[in-house]
Amino acid sequence: MGADSSRTALRAFPRADGGDFLTPFALILAVTTLVHRLAVQTWLWPLPAPTGWLSLGCTLWLLFRPASTRAFGCYLITGIAEWLRELPVVPNHFFFEGLAQVTMSIVLATHALRARGGTIDRRRLFESFAPIVRAEVLLLYAIAVLHKLNGDYFDPEVSCAVELHRQIADVLPLVPEAAWTDGPVIVASLAFEAGIPVLLAFRRSAYVGVAAGVLFHGLLSLHPHYGVFSFSALMFAFLCLFLSEDAFTKLGELWRDGGARWRRCAPRFGPKRLVVAVFAATLALQLGWGITAYGRIAVRELLDGLTRIGFWAWLPWSAFLAASYGLAVCRAGRD
Repeated sequence: MGADSSRTALRAFPRADGGDFLTPFALILAVTTLVHRLAVQTWLWPLPAPTGWLSLGCTLWLLFRPASTRAFGCYLITGIAEWLRELPVVPNHFFFEGLAQVTMSIVLATHALRARGGTIDRRRLFESFAPIVRAEVLLLYAIAVLHKLNGDYFDPEVSCAVELHRQIADVLPLVPEAAWTDGPVIVASLAFEAGIPVLLAFRRSAYVGVAAGVLFHGLLSLHPHYGVFSFSALMFAFLCLFLSEDAFTKLGELWRDGGARWRRCAPRFGPKRLVVAVFAATLALQLGWGITAYGRIAVRELLDGLTRIGFWAWLPWSAFLAASYGLAVCRAGRD
């Protein structure tokens, strides 16, 4: 991470020529929002929400035009509108995402006013909001750890960590769920959630923190409960903010070069069209299954069934993102 690796990761990247880090970050946010729409269907059920569809339209605009600052701004505004519509009954990670979107919107508005109708410097825009969002991510982890520091969490009979582990073991038979695993699961869960933000907070250890975060949230996404993988998708997205400047540059290069090779092989069906096709097919499967199952099973079973269908769209994206982060870090270290 260079000579300044001992500095806190909350600081902005050192200024350098070029480097539009906002474009790959915007692309990650767009796909993450599509994952959200497959994980939690409140924009469709019980009645279609205009703000939800508007947000989806702007998300697709950002997906195909991640280098557009206008698309990024519209994505944030419509995302906040959908967030406000759903308040106060929203999952915790959606509440956090809404706060992060408000942060980025305020910073974007400030830069737009300073530009006075001119072109906004996307590098400076990213460098302005990234340290704030990083701090918000660390605060989220701190709150998650704080609310676990109670007697019940360490009691295997009622601990949420043990319950989550058992439910994941029901999905993955190879995961042991004997009584002897209860203690290690409680300790390991708390160690990950407390250790990840500490590792992320310093540039010297940020890569280890990103790897630990990918592992932890990847495993957590296997839980079959309604919308859990949506939380993992959000954390995967924000973990990229803790990559170094060199790694972020390599990430953008990887995707540009990979996209160019893809288009040479399949010029009429690029990777972004594949993302939309997977999203549309998964949504169609969810709607078809939901319509046939509605009224015949309990609502919770219905929602969990929709989650299991949506999970298969999240799985390849999570693997792709984890591999991209790893390759970017390796190439940055090699150079």
